[in-house]
Amino acid sequence: MYSKQIFTPLWRQLCLHRSHRAAAILPQVTSSQCSFSTTTDTSSHDSKYPNELLGDSQTKRASFSITARKSSWDLTPHIKDSTIEDLELMFTKVLFSHEMSQVLARLNELRRQGCVQVESLGSGNFSLFEDRLLNGIPYLSITDTVSCLLPLIEMYETDTAVIEALGQKVLESIQICPLSSLIKLVSHLQNHQQSPLRTKIIQHASTRLGEQWEDITKPSLLLSLMYAGYSVKATDDLALTLVQNMSAKHLSRVLFVLAKKQRRNEPLIRAVVKHLNKQTQDMNTLSLKDFAKLFYACSRLNVYDTELLRSITDNTTSNLQPDPFTLLSILRSLSELQWKDETLLEGLTGLLEKGLGELSAMDKAKVVISIARLNYVSPQTDSLVKVILSSDLASVRDEDPAQWLDLVWSLAILNKADSAMIVTVLDSSFMEYFPVEDTYRKWWTDMKLMNINTTAQLELPGYDGPLLPAQDQPKTTEFMKKNRSSAKLIEKALSTMVPLEKYVKSNIFSSSGYHIDAELFVDKSGTPKPYDTSVDDPELHRVCILVQDYLDMTLHDIAPTGAPGYEGTAPVSPRLQGGAGFLHGPGRQEHSGEDCTVPAVEAQGGSGRIIEI
Repeated sequence: MYSKQIFTPLWRQLCLHRSHRAAAILPQVTSSQCSFSTTTDTSSHDSKYPNELLGDSQTKRASFSITARKSSWDLTPHIKDSTIEDLELMFTKVLFSHEMSQVLARLNELRRQGCVQVESLGSGNFSLFEDRLLNGIPYLSITDTVSCLLPLIEMYETDTAVIEALGQKVLESIQICPLSSLIKLVSHLQNHQQSPLRTKIIQHASTRLGEQWEDITKPSLLLSLMYAGYSVKATDDLALTLVQNMSAKHLSRVLFVLAKKQRRNEPLIRAVVKHLNKQTQDMNTLSLKDFAKLFYACSRLNVYDTELLRSITDNTTSNLQPDPFTLLSILRSLSELQWKDETLLEGLTGLLEKGLGELSAMDKAKVVISIARLNYVSPQTDSLVKVILSSDLASVRDEDPAQWLDLVWSLAILNKADSAMIVTVLDSSFMEYFPVEDTYRKWWTDMKLMNINTTAQLELPGYDGPLLPAQDQPKTTEFMKKNRSSAKLIEKALSTMVPLEKYVKSNIFSSSGYHIDAELFVDKSGTPKPYDTSVDDPELHRVCILVQDYLDMTLHDIAPTGAPGYEGTAPVSPRLQGGAGFLHGPGRQEHSGEDCTVPAVEAQGGSGRIIEI
């Protein structure tokens, strides 16, 4: 029958089983760390162990004594990275109470990773472990009780005898439960209330937590509640009061949690950004993963604070490490933010090329899409894309056809698409992946396919693969640019030259899949001609204007974006329009051709890009 003995120090138990047990359980206990003598046991069975754990200790028992340092018998360092085979051995050993909770936590982690099935734990060594834990529950502290209960609750949907016993002890001790343990209870039980016992525990814990709410002063405790989604308004309000005393690490985590939970609390976001900008020295202590989370948070929450983004960029650049998954996360966030820093991107892409072997085909596709969105072209990206294209990417089309379309579209933007890639999306069978019922998705799919179709016609000499069938351009402008304020300024400037209704056609979706803000015809002298009577006149020149607004430009290093956002225009548009016969001229200059002169159009808030036929 087990009693307090099961939670005594491990080396104390080894004394009862002679020295060969020490070698079997803890190989690191060497002969230099153990000494034997024929002495009488003078220790008290009810002695207080914490005093003995402070340094080297000696216990005399059963005609010999053993001396061991804590580093020799503490299993904590071994539990963290243990395998299921290691745990099977630990189940048979006598453990500290805190080691039992760590073993359960590791077992639950291995279960989440798919390394072990709960059903397979019903017998054998784990049953022995559960029996020991069940018999020792009366001697557990409330903190260790909670730490043992939570992994078991996550592992089992129904309450076992051990869960019921641990749960009853938690209920009996809820009034003396430490604040940190209360927070663990309400955080973990939010999504695990499958039984009346569990529901009762979280109700009592929540009530007790409410009574101690004003005692929550540690950011780490607050973050646990925020991540669990507990009482959103109360936790956000508490974060707002604690933010001024938080370190850069805690501030970054607050921003990250808000992003993960998709909560855009403007006052809290502004307060966090303000204090992050003040802690420039503390920012230097963050890790590369912390900066990746900050970039992620900024992209998800639309935080475009230039000072903060520059600080994150500088620190990330100086802390780059060969961690491909973290680097990919940063690159994707940069593309979503449209934040283009060539120094950082050069370092990112260089390290990503070295770590491509660790990335899946889907991840490699995301690398290309992110580079295209930023329109970042350099010798380094040329090399990176070449290596990616030399690998097997076929699985991307089978797993996610929409992602495959984005990949081919991005390659077209980077001028890297070949006939073999384009054939895969222009084939009629590819459209079966996209339901017609989803109007929004269908519209954007058509637009990308039209872009790729134009690329095949104009930029791939000798292309003999399938093309899209001739069709009328979309009649709806529902998904066209919502904000045409800059375009309207251009139209206003044009109205000083000619009557718009007669000479200019606005807001056009071309057959190439691009949005044209204005189109008109001029003769060789640059004089505008009526639109309706000029369409079929071979002697006239067609001019179209594309307005690049704020959303069409990258930040920091300002340049046109690559793959357009919901309101963007890609720089490939003028390239393809040029292939179609339009001559591209920059909007803030006067473009002079051999046969005609077309004055540039400019207006406050936007610039026109003139393309003439």
